[in-house]
Amino acid sequence: MTTLYTLLCQIEAVFGVRICVHDISGITFTSHMLELPRNWKNHGCAYCQSAKVFVGEKRCMLQKDAALRKLRRNGVQPFFGICNMGVCEYIYPVLQERKLLAVIFASGVTREDADTAREKLLAQAQRAHIPPEEVLPSFEQFALHAGTSREALLFFAQLAEDFILRHTVAGSSRVSAPDGSYPVEPVPPRKSGIAAAIIAYLDENYAADLSLKKLASLFFISEGHLCRLIRQELGMSVMSYIKRLRMGAAARQLVRTDLSVRDIGRLVGISDTNYFCRCFRSVMGVTPTEYRHLHTESHPWDAGDAPLPRG
Repeated sequence: MTTLYTLLCQIEAVFGVRICVHDISGITFTSHMLELPRNWKNHGCAYCQSAKVFVGEKRCMLQKDAALRKLRRNGVQPFFGICNMGVCEYIYPVLQERKLLAVIFASGVTREDADTAREKLLAQAQRAHIPPEEVLPSFEQFALHAGTSREALLFFAQLAEDFILRHTVAGSSRVSAPDGSYPVEPVPPRKSGIAAAIIAYLDENYAADLSLKKLASLFFISEGHLCRLIRQELGMSVMSYIKRLRMGAAARQLVRTDLSVRDIGRLVGISDTNYFCRCFRSVMGVTPTEYRHLHTESHPWDAGDAPLPRG
């Protein structure tokens, strides 16, 4: 049986084109036909992962946010672009009865734009003080594997769109987000559709530079609506949930590794060590150093056994 996931895997395996589906409405949580692993909802191909090592997760998020803002300015019409790391993309909205369900990112290196893509990559490397020889080989390999055309990217985006629309639950309730946000279509999921999509995004990207404004922009809703959705779903604020995710990840790093407290704080998205320690103590009840001592001296925790943050 062909699911959205198997379809996207086949497209990448045969044609080198990576299709990421940014779930706006929660559709990937409503049917096994549309379920996707997290790395198929962000730019998760091997080249993009290596690019994030060079430029950082924060810059990649900023570029995604910029693409979604442009989509909004364009009246939610598809458009083509090239990111600073040389990835050529068609950004394609999935609409049902004028309601936005998802945004498809169809990625590769288009033959007609390969020189421009390479120039953008080299300019980005220069800004980041990265020697060209450290980034060009992986880009050239990516271009060889993912070489395509604008027409092909558009075709595969439309193919994914057609599959999503054919398997979207019909007759779902519709609401428009307040404050002039673009209307989205929630569908009956195990959780609130939009909330499920947002929570999944946070679970994957908790270490990134997150704010209510950025999250609201990513999901085409107002900040107030975002806060209400998450509080109704989790019983806590968005930022409290991010804090719990970060401290849970920090706790696991404290037990599994010999990294310094400072490095672990940065790893989970908090560069200020004093602030990280205060956050950790407020969630775990002890300082990071005390936590490491307690759980490495007293218990042979394995990688998944570190206690989770308190409710």
